[in-house]
Amino acid sequence: MEIINKQRNQRFEGNHLAELVYRIRGDKMYLMHTWVPPELEGQGIASALAEFALNYAKDKGI
Repeated sequence: MEIINKQRNQRFEGNHLAELVYRIRGDKMYLMHTWVPPELEGQGIASALAEFALNYAKDKGI
């Protein structure tokens, strides 16, 4: 699955507009919520988005 960081909108996007919304304040990243289209639920998409976000934060030192 391809995940894109839409920094302007502060969200990571995956397949079919699955998303994880985040906020960065200072040196902290807050993961606000995920959304996955109902037809794609149960396929690990939200978990993949969360893992991507955590790795992004680690790489950026936040």
